[in-house]
Amino acid sequence: MGHAINGQTPFDQPLPSHPAGASLTGRIFFTLLLLALVSAVPAFAAPTINPGDWEYSMKMKIEGLGIPIPQIPVTFTGCITEKNPTVETPEMKKAGCKIVNQKISGNNVTYTGRCVTGDSVTDTNYKMNFQGNSMTGTFDQVRKVSGKVQSTATGTINAKRLGPCTKPAK
Repeated sequence: MGHAINGQTPFDQPLPSHPAGASLTGRIFFTLLLLALVSAVPAFAAPTINPGDWEYSMKMKIEGLGIPIPQIPVTFTGCITEKNPTVETPEMKKAGCKIVNQKISGNNVTYTGRCVTGDSVTDTNYKMNFQGNSMTGTFDQVRKVSGKVQSTATGTINAKRLGPCTKPAK
């Protein structure tokens, strides 16, 4: 079907206003490919963290205390934003804890919670992945006193979005 010239359809023929060899089919394909790549860039760069009140459930296993400790479940809630997807509980602030080294890449968040009391320093490294209204993550913790490791802990975090923030994020 169609009129072929030298085995090529009219769409494969170079247009007079374009360099030789640039067929209409090739230019259309290149334009569509370029549009697809350009439109995909913001999807990879933009955070996909859903702001609001979130309820977190953590399970932690502590080692190095000399006695067996069962997994300890902890639940808390807090308001997060896309730019600050971490929750500092009143207990953390009271214990001298601060969030350091926070990195956000799309829906992945990593940070360290550092608690300092006297010569005791506890670093907890978090890795979290937000997916719409849910989040999963892991953490590992090292507690040192006078530079010597006293205990370690590992755990998991799961969270669900409850809705819009009831108290503003700080």
